[in-house]
Order: sequence, then C-alpha cells, then structure tokens
Amino acid sequence: KTIQHLYKKNINRPLNPAVSADDFSESTIQTEIEEYVFTDEIINGLYNVLNAIWTQNVSHNGIWVNGFFGSGKSHFLKYLGYCIHPVHREAALCRLMQAVSECDPLQVADSKSQVTIDEIKQLSDWIRKATIDVVLFNIGTVHDTNSEQKEVFTQVFWNQFNRFRGYNSFNLALAQNLEKVLDQANVFEEFKERLASEGFDWKEQAPTMATVYLDHILEKAKELLPALTIDSVRKAIMEDKENVS
Repeated sequence: KTIQHLYKKNINRPLNPAVSADDFSESTIQTEIEEYVFTDEIINGLYNVLNAIWTQNVSHNGIWVNGFFGSGKSHFLKYLGYCIHPVHREAALCRLMQAVSECDPLQVADSKSQVTIDEIKQLSDWIRKATIDVVLFNIGTVHDTNSEQKEVFTQVFWNQFNRFRGYNSFNLALAQNLEKVLDQANVFEEFKERLASEGFDWKEQAPTMATVYLDHILEKAKELLPALTIDSVRKAIMEDKENVS
C-alpha cells in the first residue's frame, strides 16, 4: 500500500495554505467546514460568542480575537460566520455539535470543554430560527491607505456596512447624504435605473460620478425626491461631511 491509502481523504486534494476572508468558493466553504479541527478552547470560544449574540447579555458590541500569527484567528472568525449564515449554518452547526459530543467532559477525562450537548442544541435551535446578517471582509484589502490612522477602523466598518446596504463602499458622505436619503424614500432603485438608462452603472461608477457628474446626479435625485435640498446635499458631499448612521 502507498501512503495515500493510510488516510481517509485524498492527500492530493487542493488545500489553501491560509484561510482568506475573501474566498467563498463552494469548495473552500465545504473544506473549511468539514475539515475544521476543533479544540476545547475553540468549542468554548464559539459557544461563548454565539450565546452572547443570542442572549445579548453583554456590556459591549464587539469582541477582540487575540492570537499569534498563524494561530487560526481567520478560520475561527469564518467558522463563526458559517454558524450564523442562512445557507451554511446547518452544516457548520452539525459539525460543532459533533465536536461538543466528542469532547464531552463526562466521556473524555481530560476535556476542558465547558459546553454540554443540551446547551449547543438549544443554541442551534435558536440560530436556525433567527434572522442574522453576516458582513465578512478582510480589512487589509478594503481600507483606504490615505485615511488617518485613527479613523481607519471606523471608515472601513461604515464603508462595508454601506456596501451591505447596497450603497457605495468608498465615499461615506455620498452614501449618507444621498444614497441613504433616496433609499429611505424608496426611490433609490429607480434612481439607479434612470442612470442606467443613460449608460451609467451606479454600482461601479458612484464615486467617480459624484466627482465628475455631481450636478447631474443631484438633478436626477431631485426628480424622484422633489423635497431634496440639492445645495445642502452638494455641500455635504463636496466637504466630505459623513454624518454616519
């Protein structure tokens, strides 16, 4: 027998050398769920974060995942995302439940897992019924290198949240002072359609159009929302007034 017969899976299958927050190909997702190696610490960490989302028994809105380079932070975060993603949560939760069962302190003497089967079942039942949105991104590939160092995280979070909402992810002032206003008035989609009829792709060209064709897009917005005060919107965009919300 050759060495490949000693392993359950094909040793020649493609494997990513590192986990990327931007890679969501079907094969990658399947591998990252099916071949995730659980430890007691990982089980406890996943449960604690997911349970905090469920119970909302926290004093803050964020968590900090600490660890050395190559320690598995990215994979942990992606698996956390899989657990609450509408499409992937079933597979991810089943694997987590299996890991909890295999690390049961009542069955494994040296296990440091603090999660019981009943606890993970109750949590999984809630997640399956919950409506949760996941916005996952690699901050290193989306941040603006020209931003002030102290503002990088804030700008990245808002830009990616705006992208999730269907707004542009480069110009905060444009998103908050025009796109969001049109969206709340339920005319944003029609605004984009009217520009498309003129040969413009708002999704791809929004930042450029806000610089080169600002007067034109404001006029189009005014046609759909007559109450829009063009001068104030223009001033806010040109002065880069973010007013995020």
